[in-house]
Amino acid sequence: AQAYDALDNEGRAVYQAYWQGKLSASLSGFRYAEEGQYFLAGFMPQKGDVAVDGGAFDGRTALDFASLGCTVHSFDLDAANFQNVQAACAKNDAIYANNLGLGEKRQRIKYAPQMGASHISASGEMEGEIIDLDSYVDENRVPRIDYIKFDIEGAELAALKGARKTICRWKPK
Repeated sequence: AQAYDALDNEGRAVYQAYWQGKLSASLSGFRYAEEGQYFLAGFMPQKGDVAVDGGAFDGRTALDFASLGCTVHSFDLDAANFQNVQAACAKNDAIYANNLGLGEKRQRIKYAPQMGASHISASGEMEGEIIDLDSYVDENRVPRIDYIKFDIEGAELAALKGARKTICRWKPK
């Protein structure tokens, strides 16, 4: 009770949403923020930016980035998610959808499919390919990267290592 009383109104709303999500076992209960997911003030992609959407899931975020005037390179390891991304983004020439995960180096891996929570797992029943962002940028002659979003279920550190050259060169948001 002491911790709750010390919070401001927004902090209390976050605290309540956290516990509501924990108690209900509902993922939607965990989400609370004034800004839309991936759209935080000061860290927004802008018109003309080249954006990376790592963990594209259903293509919604790639479409949101494209609606801001960005060129988007979207990635999803999960084959079913990738089909959803393709369907959602098929008519948008600003989105390049890739059925690849992002990691430290290019390799074939096993993963456990779980809709929005698919993740690399040695005991996973599906196989897929991951690529490092540096190789992808070089191989596809991407002119620059201005914005990176990774929501890749625990593979973020490996993906950052695989994007070292890209990050040092362009210092994306």
